[in-house]
Amino acid sequence: TPAMLPPINTDPNAPAVVLHRVQKGETLFGIAHQYSTSLQAIRTVNNFSENYVLKSGDVLKIPVSTQPAVQTASGNSPAFGVSVPGTNAPSPRTVNLSIIWPIRPKQGYYLTGKLSGVTLVGERGDNVYCIYPGTVISAGPYRGFGRVVIVKSAEGYLYVYGGCENLFVKAGDSVTAGMELGQLGIDSVSEQAALFFMVYLNMNPIDPGAAPRG
Repeated sequence: TPAMLPPINTDPNAPAVVLHRVQKGETLFGIAHQYSTSLQAIRTVNNFSENYVLKSGDVLKIPVSTQPAVQTASGNSPAFGVSVPGTNAPSPRTVNLSIIWPIRPKQGYYLTGKLSGVTLVGERGDNVYCIYPGTVISAGPYRGFGRVVIVKSAEGYLYVYGGCENLFVKAGDSVTAGMELGQLGIDSVSEQAALFFMVYLNMNPIDPGAAPRG
């Protein structure tokens, strides 16, 4: 059986979705065509009105039967998504930069809405380090998030490291705390070197600042 990351939903009755980060020039029609779904399906799952104006940087939930291109050990792609209402915006909560993070961030902020995690700002080419041991269950490009590594710990935590430009690991690798997973890239929307870091347990997001380390 291939290693699969199931949809991460706060609502067990929510449809399976993937996330799509809107790039400059994209339209709802084009995105619907890309994922072989309908405009109405996207509007419904995102609670959009008929007059909603799509903006660069929006993170959309897309109800799909296909899956994003993150490679697993078997060469298949895991379904990876969330189902949380609202917008993907910085939270007023402060990120404690003095604790161990995958990079040495210059600044960081929590996200609210469709993504639950933190964005850590560094420099392009910074090494991205594993903060807790486990097994790489997927590693590769993820639409809108550069290259992404997902590590599963023995306790069942899923550590998601997104925004990499280069990866040093592959699916199936065992990794330890402090091991280099890849190098940080430039986010095409913010034009900053940014790591998108998320942690899940039992398919529920947890505060990355409180996740096990070491």
